[in-house]
Amino acid sequence: MGILKEYLRKRQLKRHSYQGKTGLRSIEGLKSATVLLDVSQTPHLLEFRDNLHDWFFRKGIRASFFYVDFRKPSKNRMMLSTPAETFFLKNLSWYTQTPDMAKCNSGFLRPCDLFVSFVSTESYPLLFLSAAIPSSFKIGAVSDPGYPYDLIIPASDPDEMLACLKDILSKIS
Repeated sequence: MGILKEYLRKRQLKRHSYQGKTGLRSIEGLKSATVLLDVSQTPHLLEFRDNLHDWFFRKGIRASFFYVDFRKPSKNRMMLSTPAETFFLKNLSWYTQTPDMAKCNSGFLRPCDLFVSFVSTESYPLLFLSAAIPSSFKIGAVSDPGYPYDLIIPASDPDEMLACLKDILSKIS
């Protein structure tokens, strides 16, 4: 069964991966950004998002935020993000763990200049989302060579990654 699953995953990745050219770019030419945050890895999610949004706004970049929440469902858990902007465990294909493309097309797959993933756990859904988004510059936290990032900031904490991101982007301006 594992061979079939891998075959289906590779086929899905090939079918939905962004085929455009990506690469390191200066922050000066960036107009739009898509940011992917993990609800379970960011303890102060709303404050972190607002801080990041303000930084992008000061740089003249329009930022869109999306979230992954792959925790087991619980009735007592408070929602930190809107369901329309969140990829849940229940929205993944039961066999290949591919995110629902109807949900992706709702706004996540809108072309952007910069894609930043603050998700540091390796998973097939993250690989799929990172490969599928049409962005000309991709930054991520996972250092696996199979991920389609142009710049990797392997940080254990989102705040640490944000500090590195701000420092690096200011230097390549």
